[in-house]
Amino acid sequence: MNKLSISEAANKHVTIDFNDYDNPKWSEAEKILEVELSFDRIGNQVAGIDEGIFPSFIKDDIKIDAGWDNWSGCYLLSTSKQGDELLKQLAVRLSK
Repeated sequence: MNKLSISEAANKHVTIDFNDYDNPKWSEAEKILEVELSFDRIGNQVAGIDEGIFPSFIKDDIKIDAGWDNWSGCYLLSTSKQGDELLKQLAVRLSK
């Protein structure tokens, strides 16, 4: 499945759900954030039985959390208004 969905998360910020663990759009998003936009990855990867956390994407004052679960597949979660705008633009780009 190559679809993704964008919505408001419980923290009132934007989340992109990739709806699968092996969605190629996830790898494309990582590449855009790390290579093109020069975000660093900070934190540890933590795996649970049906969910996990990936290192966050950090650049200046923007932090995008990342992880996976059985319901969303891989996901990106904004923690600020700047991050919201970035994820909205990223979702548009990935949907093409």
